[in-house]
Amino acid sequence: CELAQVDLVFVLDSSSGVGEANFKEMLNFVTDFLFFAFVDNGNFRVGVMTYGDDAYVQFQMSQYQRNKAAMMSALKNLAYRPGGSNKAAALKALRENMYTVANGDRTDVPNVVLFLSASDSNINTAQTVTEAEAARAFGMQIFGVGEYLKSHRMLNFVQNLQVEMLNFVQNLQVEMLNFVQNLQVEMSKLVQNLQVGMLNFVQNLQVGMLNFVQNLQVEMLNFVQNLQVEMLNFVQNLQDPSVTNTGVRAGLVTYSDNFQVITNVTAPNSVSLTAAAVNNLPNGLRQGAANLANALRAIVLPPRVSDYRSYVAIIAPESSYTADQTNVLAEIARLKALGYTIVPFVIAENNRLDVQTLMREASGAQYFFDFNNYSQLEAALKNFTRDGLCKGYVGPKAGGLCDNSGHRVNGMSVVAHPMDCDKYVQCYYNNLINLDIGVVRTCPRGLHWNQANKTCGQPNEIRCPNDRCREDCEPYKMEGACGAYWDCENGVSTPKCCQQFFSFIPGVGCQLDYTCKDECGPEKWCGECDTR
Repeated sequence: CELAQVDLVFVLDSSSGVGEANFKEMLNFVTDFLFFAFVDNGNFRVGVMTYGDDAYVQFQMSQYQRNKAAMMSALKNLAYRPGGSNKAAALKALRENMYTVANGDRTDVPNVVLFLSASDSNINTAQTVTEAEAARAFGMQIFGVGEYLKSHRMLNFVQNLQVEMLNFVQNLQVEMLNFVQNLQVEMSKLVQNLQVGMLNFVQNLQVGMLNFVQNLQVEMLNFVQNLQVEMLNFVQNLQDPSVTNTGVRAGLVTYSDNFQVITNVTAPNSVSLTAAAVNNLPNGLRQGAANLANALRAIVLPPRVSDYRSYVAIIAPESSYTADQTNVLAEIARLKALGYTIVPFVIAENNRLDVQTLMREASGAQYFFDFNNYSQLEAALKNFTRDGLCKGYVGPKAGGLCDNSGHRVNGMSVVAHPMDCDKYVQCYYNNLINLDIGVVRTCPRGLHWNQANKTCGQPNEIRCPNDRCREDCEPYKMEGACGAYWDCENGVSTPKCCQQFFSFIPGVGCQLDYTCKDECGPEKWCGECDTR
C-alpha cells in the first residue's frame, strides 16, 4: 500500500438535510480513512470539498502535500455549513477546479473521488447526472457513499459505482494485509536487535561505571591532597609577618553542586581560622558538579572601606569556568562592581577556556594566573601574595570627569565638560589595565553640548549652566575660526562672525586682517557622537 499513488478528493454533503451530527460523522470517516494513507511520503494527495447551495473547496490536493499532521488539523476544524443540495455544482467543481495540474493533480496517477451524500439534489437537479457522466469521462473513479437516493437514473448510476468501489476496497484490503504482515516481521526483527543491543549496552555500562568510579576516587584523592598542600602554603604566606599589609583578613568558600562558607572574612582571626580549615581538608569538600557561579553568589557584602585592595581569589580548574561561563562572568562583573579585585587561578585541562575574555572580564593580566597542574599553584600564590597583595595599597583616589558616567558597564559614555559649554568628554574603560580614559571633544562651531540628549544643539535651546554670558556680557573668542566669536544676548552665548578679512580681537571686536580667510559660518552637526 505504501507504493500505491492516488489523487484522492473527498466530497462531503453539508446540506440542511444532513444535520451537524451526521456531518461530524462524515468527518470522522474521512479522518479514519486517512489514518493509514501515506501522505507524508507524497504517495497520497488529498483534497476536500463540501457542498450545499454551491460547491466549497476546503483545501486543494497541493495544499498539504507531505504534511498529514496539518491536514488532520484542518479536517478537525472544518465547520458545518447548512444549505440546499447542489450535487451538480460539486461534480463540476471536481472537474474544473480540483483535478487540475495547478492544484496538485498528477496526470499519471488515478483520480479517485469519495462522494459522501445523505440527501437528494434539490438545486440544478437536471444537471446532476450530466455532470456525473462528464466527471467519469474525465477519468475520475467516483465512489458514492450515502442514502435517500430516490432518482431511478441516479440509482442506476450509483449501482455501477458500487462495483468499482468493491474492487477498490478489495485491492486496498490485500495491500493493507501485506503491509501489516511485513510490519510484523520488521517489528519482530527490531525487538530482537533491541534486546541484544540493550544487553550489550548494560554490560558495557557496568564495566565503564566501575572504571569511572575507581578513577574518580583516585583523582579526588590526588586533587584533595594537592589542594590541601598548596592552600596551606598560601595561608602561611598570608600569615608571614614580612607581608607589609598586616590588616589581612581571609574567608574560605568551597563548592560543588552547592557552596559552603567554611570561614567568614568578617570573623576575628579569620586568617588563622582559614588555615585551620585548610588543615582539615577534605572536610568541607563534597563530590558533585562544579557550580562556580553559585559559589561566587555567596559573596554579597562589599569590601571594607580601606586604602588597600580587597581580592576574590578563585582557585578552580578550567572546567569550572567553561561549564557555565555566562553566569560565572556575570558574577565576576557583580563582584567588581562591589569593589573587589578578581584574581583567577586557573588549572588548565583541555585548553577550551577563552583566557582573553576571562582576563578582560576579571581584573586584568597582572591579576590572572594559569598553569597546568596543582604543583605550580604554590609559585602562583606566592607571586600574588608577595607582588600583588603587598603592593595592594591604592590610597585615596581623586574624582575624575568620567566618574559615574556608566562607561564601565556600557563600554563608552559621554559627559558634559565641566567648564566649556561647547565641549564634552568621551569616557572609555580599559579592562586590561584598569584605566579610565577621557577624551575631550568639541561641538561643531556655534553649538553647545546638551547632556540630556547627548548631542550638540543651539545654545538658546540648551541654556548651558556654565555659559560665560550668565556673568559677563563681553563678547569672547570662539575656537575654530579667526573671525568667529560669541556675543552675549539675554545671558546666552550667541554665535557670530566678523566680515571676510576681519578677525575677532577680545576686548576690541572685529579688526581688519587680510590673513583671516577662514570660513566663519556654522558647521553642520551630523548627529549623535560616534560610539566606536
